[in-house]
Amino acid sequence: MLLGCNHDFGDVAKNNAEQIFGITFNNDWSTVSTSSVTVNGPNMSKIQILAYTETDSLNYTTVLNEAEGGFTVTLNYDAPLSAKQILVAGLSNGGKWYVKSITSNVVNLDVETKALTRSALTRASITPTITGSLTSYETQRNYPGFENEVLYTTNLDVNAVDNYSENDQLAVRMMIFEYLPNGKSYDNLPQILANGYYNNDCYAVTTGISPIIVSPIYKNDGGYHEVETGELYYYYFKGDLSVDEIKALPKYKAIQVSDYLLADDELKKHHSYTLAYFGDGATPTETGSYDFPKGYKIGFMFRMNFKDNVKKGELYFDGRLNTKINQHGHFKSSKLGATNPRMCWLSVNEMMFMCCEAGTDRDFNDIVFEIEGVEPIDIPIPPVYNEYTFCYEDLNLGDYDINDVVLKGKRLNATQVQWTVMATGATNELYIRGINGNVINKNTEIHSYFGIAQDQYANVGIRNEYPTVTETVTVPTTFSFKHNAPTVWNETQGYEVKLATKGEDPHAIMIPYDFKWPKEKVRVNLAYPRFNEWGSNSILSTDWYLYPELDKVVQ
Repeated sequence: MLLGCNHDFGDVAKNNAEQIFGITFNNDWSTVSTSSVTVNGPNMSKIQILAYTETDSLNYTTVLNEAEGGFTVTLNYDAPLSAKQILVAGLSNGGKWYVKSITSNVVNLDVETKALTRSALTRASITPTITGSLTSYETQRNYPGFENEVLYTTNLDVNAVDNYSENDQLAVRMMIFEYLPNGKSYDNLPQILANGYYNNDCYAVTTGISPIIVSPIYKNDGGYHEVETGELYYYYFKGDLSVDEIKALPKYKAIQVSDYLLADDELKKHHSYTLAYFGDGATPTETGSYDFPKGYKIGFMFRMNFKDNVKKGELYFDGRLNTKINQHGHFKSSKLGATNPRMCWLSVNEMMFMCCEAGTDRDFNDIVFEIEGVEPIDIPIPPVYNEYTFCYEDLNLGDYDINDVVLKGKRLNATQVQWTVMATGATNELYIRGINGNVINKNTEIHSYFGIAQDQYANVGIRNEYPTVTETVTVPTTFSFKHNAPTVWNETQGYEVKLATKGEDPHAIMIPYDFKWPKEKVRVNLAYPRFNEWGSNSILSTDWYLYPELDKVVQ
């Protein structure tokens, strides 16, 4: 949704803008649709409306609105037009998510009575044996402490299993990409470190009752086919060991990824592997057992075997074993610290998942495994509320860097919205209208939020970073970002910049995500090369705002 000027220069501004952009505008400038949905079902502790977005390089889920549960809940929401799916998710009082796509304005959440889809948690039929050994890359490269490490190949049993139920498949995808957005622009390490299950605390614990089942369910390496060369290894021990003692433990091959995972971004469970216990000590027994003793700690390592030497290496869940590999060749591009993990835990609907970073970024979504038969680890997943970014031009004959006023809004629930004043690249006297908070209101001039003079800029990419200002305000349940968008009053020029109609120039843009606005004096179509396609035809490049030129936007 675009904002335009409430004065008599509409045609002049439009003609000026079309000359600058080199196109004829044919757009209603809307990036969201406003809807409502009534959710019926059993009593839920929480109801959420979510947007799942999927592009060439990004996958993520964000919360559009939420409410405390009940049997019937009605929620309004602003849905990004570029979203692949809009979902409703209900959290049962027992802690299970029930998820459905929204295809009408009424959704009935049906609680499944059948058991959750699982691998056959029975003893495998093939006797597990050691089939060979090889030297790790750590040993070959003389990494400290790995001098005695040996990797063992095995013939572990593999079983074909049924895929997840439709509900579990939606729930798993929803939660993975809410907790771990997928794409090079996302740094998911902070939330992984915040949950505490890494390094010394990364180890799952055997129950002594159920066999340990591992199922590869997802991969996405951007089409480079690097992950397909990988192999999952495991190791185990009892009690507490030093880092050097863990390095020297035998490691056992569990999975050759290329056997059953080839397509990118396909979440599917079709085969599982049963891990075996080969005794304690440095030398394993030739024949193992699928009956793991109780109380053993299980660790995991992903071995990359891509053809280039800079892309070969063993990547450990326990970051204390990654001191060298995180600084080696291809892997150092991720800028993971010397002892940062390469995997993390995630739990959804009583299922445990291990998510791996096998490449050069920090999204931890390159490959995902389900792990069964160990003590559960509960990872609470805080909701990621969708952000809406409002970018304004203050002049009717503007330069269209759309950073004169930058606001962000988040809907926290049915009656609360969080607003943040992010930046200003203007020298006119400007006021924000329509938020009506105690801090962010129509009486406060935009530069005052940053404590700067009117002729100064804030947070527009010219070495002048200032703290942002945030306030949460109460709104009616009918609130819509599209229909209740803030306006900007230009006191210097004597007019208001507000919601536009079709045919006006793009004086300001409402973008339904956490948008990186252009740097000062960088026109929006130069910062976002797909902008012109969308500006001239509203059905083309509707996700243009997900493809910035990173050197031309504020990050």
